[in-house]
Amino acid sequence: MMRYRTNSCNSWPISCILDPASADVYAARDTTRRQHLSALQREYGFSAYHRDTEQQLAAWLLPVALRREAPWFLVTSVVERLREQRVVLPAMSTLESLVIKVRRRAEESIFLTLTQSLSPEQRNALDVLLYQETDRAKGVANLRRPPGAAIPASILDLMDRIDLIRAVGLRSDLDQSLSPGRLRRLSSRAARHTLQHLREYAPMKRHALVVALLLQTGQDFTDETMDMQARLIGRLFNRAERQETELQQENPSIRQQLRQYTKLGKALLSARAKNQAWNKLWKPAQDGITWHRASQRQSASPIPLAPASSTCVRIGHRSGNTVLAF
Repeated sequence: MMRYRTNSCNSWPISCILDPASADVYAARDTTRRQHLSALQREYGFSAYHRDTEQQLAAWLLPVALRREAPWFLVTSVVERLREQRVVLPAMSTLESLVIKVRRRAEESIFLTLTQSLSPEQRNALDVLLYQETDRAKGVANLRRPPGAAIPASILDLMDRIDLIRAVGLRSDLDQSLSPGRLRRLSSRAARHTLQHLREYAPMKRHALVVALLLQTGQDFTDETMDMQARLIGRLFNRAERQETELQQENPSIRQQLRQYTKLGKALLSARAKNQAWNKLWKPAQDGITWHRASQRQSASPIPLAPASSTCVRIGHRSGNTVLAF
């Protein structure tokens, strides 16, 4: 292989040609190794990794780190970028140091984005949430509680916590400046730390983490409130259907008896109108019945014999699904 490489390097300097017999002492002189490495780079169009390359690579990597902060992903992206530009890969420790610097710079940029629009009053409100000890219902600890079961009291509790978040007065478009994944990771980081740990951070980092927590929990509480409302409405409809089914099963003869009484009323009114032996047969009942009013009720629109609850349940289902879809 050495003889083939030597024969194929006719365009190289004489110092680059390697005699196969001197392979044992080839690496004894470090200058020779570096000269041959430079010759190989020139021959195949590669360039060395230097300070300018690192600066250009850091500028390219920063937008990537703003979207995804996973170290393995950033290192892989750097390696692929260097291969595309035909740059000789440096030591892995050099790449790790570059990724650490870029991740720190991206984090500072995100913290600045979340806090640069805050007024002194809003910063004070964030500190009040973080340092609240007397009334925990008005502090960060209250925002980190789980939502609870789907009951009206839980919905009211979520609405109170949403009001607590809105009282800070954060911009409604502040979450648009970050990717959803980055915002959720920052919120999880703030929720994972203890209050004492959060208080020890620098003001910009502390405020940024609390802002991320407020933005993400505000979205989660709103979604959870709507979900609880949907489950409660569905529960009410299911309960109405069960009650209707039980009523139909327990009282199957109610509608049949109503039909019989309706027919009897029509027959009585018809007999009275024709005066068929009315005075003899129904004289005792005549004094206790207001026949004019009974005739008006009978001539009015008939009362539906089917249970009205079934119609209400069907209408409620259609309207409820429309409201939930909206």
